[in-house]
Amino acid sequence: MSDDTPTQKFDPTGDAPTELIGGTQAAPDGTPDPAAAGAGGSRRMLIILGAVGGALLIAVLILLILLLTRPASSSTPTPTPSDSASPTPSSSPTPTTTPSATPTPAPTPTPAPTTPPQATGPRFSSFDAPSQENGCSAGTINFTPPVPTVQVSWATKGADEAWIVMGDSDAADSQFMQIPLNGNQSDFQYPLYFNCSGDSQEYTITLVGPDGEHVNKRWTVQNTGEKF
Repeated sequence: MSDDTPTQKFDPTGDAPTELIGGTQAAPDGTPDPAAAGAGGSRRMLIILGAVGGALLIAVLILLILLLTRPASSSTPTPTPSDSASPTPSSSPTPTTTPSATPTPAPTPTPAPTTPPQATGPRFSSFDAPSQENGCSAGTINFTPPVPTVQVSWATKGADEAWIVMGDSDAADSQFMQIPLNGNQSDFQYPLYFNCSGDSQEYTITLVGPDGEHVNKRWTVQNTGEKF
């Protein structure tokens, strides 16, 4: 027998040898064995199902991984429907009267201080004289009682002349005694004595201005000493 002779299966029962056709055992008449064909189809089905199951398993694993690694999302609470409250009728609002704005009066401008006009006539800028005289006393020496003199001081402005006289008459008109524009009793031309025989004595100083205006200053001195 040569190497090219096909191998035949030995059938101990004496039947004709069977051949394998396409990996499937064939019947003696050359037709495929149905049982062997069913076994091969079952294997293919198992392979297909195994592949499909493996794919499904991989898909499930991937889905689980995605679900586990996905950040948890805050669930939005479903609003619970509440019973609709019937509207409560509100009273009509009372109209409020808005007071009209009171106009603010414009501030009255403060007038600038005015400087009083300077006096141009004759006047006394200062004057001082006592209102009492207590120097009167009756003396016995040579029957001559001591007599006090008038005490006075003055200052003037705007005057050309100054005069003094006992009494309340105009001293410039009487021209009893002219005195300086500023001074005191020591500046008199002669002493002016106080009249100790009465209760009081009045005196007058008269100023004369450039235009001939006369200004009089009168004062009274009370006798608080003795009378003689």
